[in-house]
Amino acid sequence: MTSPNLEMEILALTLIRESERPVGSSRLAEAFNESGIHVAEATAGRFLRSLDQQGLTLIPRPKQGRVVTELGQQRLEELRAALRVQENGANLVRAASTTDLNELLDILVVRRAVESEGARLAAESASDEELDEISRQATSHGDAVAAGATPNRDSSTLFHRTVAAATHNRILESMAHLLIEPANPNLTTVLEEVSLNSQVVSEQAHDHAELAAALSRRDAEAAGRLMHQHVGHLIDAVRVYLEHSAKQTGRGTRPS
Repeated sequence: MTSPNLEMEILALTLIRESERPVGSSRLAEAFNESGIHVAEATAGRFLRSLDQQGLTLIPRPKQGRVVTELGQQRLEELRAALRVQENGANLVRAASTTDLNELLDILVVRRAVESEGARLAAESASDEELDEISRQATSHGDAVAAGATPNRDSSTLFHRTVAAATHNRILESMAHLLIEPANPNLTTVLEEVSLNSQVVSEQAHDHAELAAALSRRDAEAAGRLMHQHVGHLIDAVRVYLEHSAKQTGRGTRPS
């Protein structure tokens, strides 16, 4: 959701910059209300005075009307850039929360790119303690599979989250967490059902062990390649699952 103050500043500065007649409290209040931001005229007047006080606008001569200063122009560009970031973030959240099961493949393809780079960074940036924890999780996963148990999918999720955290890159970690844990329960169900396949479970455990070993060696190239391969295995398994489900229901899947 976009911040109301951000929208109000963009709207006010844009209106003042592009208007051919003076912008007063009445006109600004009208513009706010037309944009769905309901404020009183007095509030709009205070907002204009705050722009003057910040040096974003000024009135060169009495009765001449406000103009946007050089500082105001710079502020407007910064606000528009911030708005684009907010909109892109909201679009990413919506994409990760899709109800279309076929779009799970799109999420996984992006995951593969993000997590491959994350594995490379983790090999270079992780602390020794973080690498020990990654190895411990991989070993625990492998032991459970060897004992014939079906590991909880949360253990695989935790492994990926721990690798992402070990990058010490806040942006990459946030993106990875969003993609690793889609907000839509339908997508989570698909991953859980895919993980019940014994071959997939064994393959995941093997992949985690190899990846943990590469990270422990701080081999960034191998870690990136193995993560790319690992998520690729999951993509293949999900594609087979969706194709099988489509045949059972008589519906086709989207070509990939």
